Amino acid sequence: MDTQPLLNKRAYKRSHSFVSATIHKLRHDEGVNNEALVLNLSVGGLMLLTTYPLEKQDVFGISVAIENERIIYVDVRVCWKLGDMVGVMFIDLEDADKELIENVVESGRQLGEF
Repeated sequence: MDTQPLLNKRAYKRSHSFVSATIHKLRHDEGVNNEALVLNLSVGGLMLLTTYPLEKQDVFGISVAIENERIIYVDVRVCWKLGDMVGVMFIDLEDADKELIENVVESGRQLGEF
């Protein structure tokens, strides 16, 4: 069976990005790098690159700068992990934040600088 077409089927349209995010975890994190790089975003979640010790099903808060001046804060759940890449889904994304992300994705804008 050819699995290649399955790899491109996604629930939400995505926008590539290169913006930083901060992971807010409910445990003692002294000395642990809590920074992440957002590789893409959708109204469903984010793909992150981070050395922060995360496991599948972990729930944590994250803050991400969208459109320069606007920072969104949202809780997320880890759906998958491959090395330092992590896929997270949003939990209860605010309507205004969802609308902002939809606008970015639909416009085809790329966040950050490559």
